[in-house]
Amino acid sequence: VNESGIAWPATEGGAGARQIGAVVAYDVKAAVYRTIWGMGRLNHENNVAVPGYDKPVLLSGDDSFNQVAAQSQVYAYIADDADAVWNDEGQLWAFVPNAEFAAVNDYFDFGISATTDISGHFVPVPREIATGKDADGNDVTSADFVEDDGVTPFPAPPSNGTWQRAPGVTSGPGIDGPQWVLEHWGDMHNAFQFLRIEDIATDKRPGMSNVVYLADSGRGLRSDQTFAGQAFRSTNGRIWKMVLDPTDPTKVLSLSILIEGDDSPVKTPGEIHQPDNLETTLNGLYVLEDPGSSQQFDAAQQISDSARATTARVWQYRFNDTILGIVAKVDQSADEGPTDKDSAATAGRWGEWESTGIVDVSSIFGPGKFLINIQAHTLFVEQQAATSWTNKREGGQLLLITIPGG
Repeated sequence: VNESGIAWPATEGGAGARQIGAVVAYDVKAAVYRTIWGMGRLNHENNVAVPGYDKPVLLSGDDSFNQVAAQSQVYAYIADDADAVWNDEGQLWAFVPNAEFAAVNDYFDFGISATTDISGHFVPVPREIATGKDADGNDVTSADFVEDDGVTPFPAPPSNGTWQRAPGVTSGPGIDGPQWVLEHWGDMHNAFQFLRIEDIATDKRPGMSNVVYLADSGRGLRSDQTFAGQAFRSTNGRIWKMVLDPTDPTKVLSLSILIEGDDSPVKTPGEIHQPDNLETTLNGLYVLEDPGSSQQFDAAQQISDSARATTARVWQYRFNDTILGIVAKVDQSADEGPTDKDSAATAGRWGEWESTGIVDVSSIFGPGKFLINIQAHTLFVEQQAATSWTNKREGGQLLLITIPGG
């Protein structure tokens, strides 16, 4: 993206353009902000503070858009205090398995519904690789680094489709730059490869803030889709459970599967469909869905496949009895109603609207109260060009809902 003017350059790598992937800190009271480059050049969907330590510990997941290889990581940013975070004086760390689990280093190394877990630790990421900037403040590329042997240059991004290419480019090398440099460094040091970490939440029960839940959207592959080299097909995604050492956040006592979605095909009603966002309370874990295209239902399918047809849902995982159940569904009935301004009079498929973002606000509004956001992707409330989705303002709502026993 361009640093000033029109955000999106017409061609890749234009003068003044910078690769995306950064965290911005905003001081609400002072109305000032600054970029925290050291938190890593990756697709940050969410950054979550883990309480219980004597210093700031922030976890971040990589919302990887590549649909071929498992290449989403979990990072920690640890600083001495809040000022050190604001001044970007912290250290970025990458999660890797411990030596005895070195071969269990990606999503597919955990078999479907695996009951075992692994231990691991976080390793420090070199500052220049974390920030993605050289001494002059320019974005780095693979040509700026050598391997740990001090001689072998970093490779350029692969050309086989396992790394994201520039928009509109369907062949040739992937995009070089800070994100690729961080990805390759992680591969060199055996960073654990999730599929697509969308959100992170800590356990709010007393004495359990070191327990962290990770929403991994997976891929949502149908039975006729597969990728070479995978032990199984990712259909619905997973919720992972990570347990940090209570006294040392760089040590991971356990990584395991809490909720498995890949033990059933896509569109299975009793499975989560691409978990997107998370929240916890004293009573349970709440999971919101962003169903991919393989989980969606057009008008005909809503009738012919009515037993499975559903919009995005809100799930509750109760801590006391580990029961997983649906507590709410998105209502898409406003699509093609009087507020919809798109030119094509065709309702969106069920599942195209996301339930995304959930916050426990019971301390403000009362027991069981949550704020939930709905992204109504096919409801255009304003549109500049009839056939362009890039020049539209889509609908959505911020809802205050009550979940009994929440």
